[in-house]
Amino acid sequence: MKKTQILMVVSLLFGAFFVLYGLDKFSEFMPEPESMTLKSKGFVLALQQSEWIMPLIGVVEIVGGLLLMIPQYRALGAVVIAPVVVCIVLANAYQNPDNLPFAAILPAVLLWIMFENRKKYAPMLKA
Repeated sequence: MKKTQILMVVSLLFGAFFVLYGLDKFSEFMPEPESMTLKSKGFVLALQQSEWIMPLIGVVEIVGGLLLMIPQYRALGAVVIAPVVVCIVLANAYQNPDNLPFAAILPAVLLWIMFENRKKYAPMLKA
């Protein structure tokens, strides 16, 4: 399998992951993870009580996930989803360190996708 094919499969799975979790913000069809700590539950409850943050996160996850799945827009999808990945890693590091090895996979995949699309970012980084 070529690197481009592997990147395509990984991007599809990564994008689908975020689309799925984004949709869950609206319909809550996935069960709460058993590994969720009391701190994590309190944090999620606080976000849900705001009434607008969870839907916003859901929209960002869905849009970013869909963009990641389309090769022409993968670089944009990576930029859209980056803040969500940072929040996932930080929330797990602070509230549920046992999940940190799983959460660390997300920035690794994201950085690989961004690295493979680095030429698309070059115009943004020129002074």
